Amino acid sequence: MLFSQQALSLINGDWLGKYTSLTLCKGPTYPFFLSLIHLLKLPYLGTMAAFRCICLGYLLFCCRPYFRNLWAWLLLGLIILFDPIEIAGRLLRNDLYFSLTCVFIGVLLRTFNKAENQPRLFTAIESAFVGLCFGM
Repeated sequence: MLFSQQALSLINGDWLGKYTSLTLCKGPTYPFFLSLIHLLKLPYLGTMAAFRCICLGYLLFCCRPYFRNLWAWLLLGLIILFDPIEIAGRLLRNDLYFSLTCVFIGVLLRTFNKAENQPRLFTAIESAFVGLCFGM
């Protein structure tokens, strides 16, 4: 309830609403994300599912050099993708933070195994995506 009220306040231009003891206790990331989804007129569950798949895809892309067996790599992706706790169908900030954590772990793995002959366009797209995720 707090996050949806803060997102509505952001949409109305009132920052995070009236200042109370709960205003900054959870952080503004999730209300910003909710207000962005609302302003773009996107469905919440579809947006969260797409964002989760993109972040998980990035994590799996970064994990690939560490797996010799393709099936084990794909099984890891399926296990993470269909985690029943994260597929609640409710307004939970854990959905967003799980996806951002996947990106964070992917960045850590990527720093230890950086490809030498990587196209500049791919590097630019990867940097913009990671910057967007860490900016949240």
